[in-house]
Amino acid sequence: APEALVYVGFLASLVLALTGLPFIRYAVYLMPFFALAVWLVATSHSFNFSRDVLAFFLMASLSLPSLFPWDFNTFKKIYFIFVFVTVFLLFDFAKINLDMRKLSIALIGLGLFNGLTRNASGSVEGFSVIDSQSMLETTFAFPLIMVSLYLILTRKYVFGVIAFVFAVVFLKRIAILAYLVALLVWFLPKRLRRFLLSPILLTVGGSLVVLLSVAFANGFFDEWIFDALQKSPNDLSKGRQVLWYSAIVACDFRVGDFILFGEGIGKVTTELQQELRVDRVLLHNDLLTLVLEIGLIPYLLFIYLFVSVKAEMGRLFALVMLVLFSTDNVLIYQHVMFIYFFIQAQIRRSSLSFAEIRKRPSTVRRPVPSVAGDTKTSRR
Repeated sequence: APEALVYVGFLASLVLALTGLPFIRYAVYLMPFFALAVWLVATSHSFNFSRDVLAFFLMASLSLPSLFPWDFNTFKKIYFIFVFVTVFLLFDFAKINLDMRKLSIALIGLGLFNGLTRNASGSVEGFSVIDSQSMLETTFAFPLIMVSLYLILTRKYVFGVIAFVFAVVFLKRIAILAYLVALLVWFLPKRLRRFLLSPILLTVGGSLVVLLSVAFANGFFDEWIFDALQKSPNDLSKGRQVLWYSAIVACDFRVGDFILFGEGIGKVTTELQQELRVDRVLLHNDLLTLVLEIGLIPYLLFIYLFVSVKAEMGRLFALVMLVLFSTDNVLIYQHVMFIYFFIQAQIRRSSLSFAEIRKRPSTVRRPVPSVAGDTKTSRR
């Protein structure tokens, strides 16, 4: 199937990226061209406007005017978004069955290689969650924690637990928090879970995260945090408090001025670089960044579209992403966003009836057990 070819191509691009070789390490950013070539040759030229992709497509498309006047950070961010949006607009990976057990093994191997090479000098020793310190720390913790969660929820417990253990070793604290929050919500009584995973409540939650981020940046929780942990909030957050405050100051953020419009996609990075007088810096909070870039009402519309996937399990993974967005830059991490969309595709696949699957030329013609919460699977 063409979807399988693109899937393998993505994994191969990750391997090439980890070589660190000039130009080759950027292979993943060529995925739109590879996907388009496969789409032109091997498919019926249809598009996939699933809800999980649509929010990003609309945001990236409406952000194109931000390129004027020219800003390289704007170009980079819009292109990074279009990389994964293009692939998932051209292909519906619900057509094929992706073996998440094999994917977890692949991510563990890639994560180990990345963690070991990043710490080749041995500068990091030991393991501490509070200090966010691990000799194998790597951003592969983000996609691996999602795959682990999917495996647990689909009752592949052995692989799920193994993946979770390595995700913890790869140590991204927000990934562990997202995992625990998701499990807590999923195993609540059905009515309460449905309420918490409603698109409106998730949108409200996404707004509260931004409000708390601004309060944290302005020192509202400083005394409580220091009394409880004997660490400064900036140290605890690995410098994020100063970063967030600097961005708010650099953008001259006032709620009334950001109702309908923001600084423009990518412009916050430019403002932050100028404020801190550094060449490379990221805000490490995708949700706050989006508010500053696109404005409050567009932000609320984006979050609502993002969390409005049909299946309840799909909304659970949207919640996981909201948590990850709150303290990192995963929106531009291709290895995170691709895995997220692969999982959403498998959730949609599990909710298809047998008749619907038969209409898809590249699917296996057999019913797929439902794992998507309230959705039902008809039987042959």
